[in-house]
Amino acid sequence: MAGILKYVGSFVALVAPSVISYARLTPHRWSAAFNNLGFRDREAAVRICPVSAKDEAGKARQLHFEFRAADAAADPHLLLATLVRAGLQGIREGLRPPAPSQDDLSQLSAEVLAERGIARLPTTLEEALAALDRDATVRSWFPAGFVDIYLAHKRGEIAHLAGKSEAAVFDAYAGAY
Repeated sequence: MAGILKYVGSFVALVAPSVISYARLTPHRWSAAFNNLGFRDREAAVRICPVSAKDEAGKARQLHFEFRAADAAADPHLLLATLVRAGLQGIREGLRPPAPSQDDLSQLSAEVLAERGIARLPTTLEEALAALDRDATVRSWFPAGFVDIYLAHKRGEIAHLAGKSEAAVFDAYAGAY
């Protein structure tokens, strides 16, 4: 989980791969906007889900997490591969999960967020692609050339939609999916 949280800002372009994905990845939309672990928080990148059991063994059986930054436009194989690689990277680096946040992160200052190791996820596909392009660690998870081809394809998609109204962009994706 710690690897996912550390690298989500760099790989979000792979799991939220459309221009319109970033309309969802904003605060107060029940989707991830930050690289945080949250307890029962539908806006956390990784959410600790509620349990209903009363005994410790039952709670342990019910305990699970949700990754909330991905959307339906993501290729499920690429999504799973990316999450597994991020998790393995976290294990290799000996990362520990952060304390779960329970605040409205959109109300906290940049300084407080930085102190907690929390960062805003990219707000556009262009920003997400740039973050992916810069991160040598995330690039290393994939075969040579894959990230460059992916970046070129997504930048072509952005260029195709440039200048269109928001409604036209949403219509274009509705027609494709």
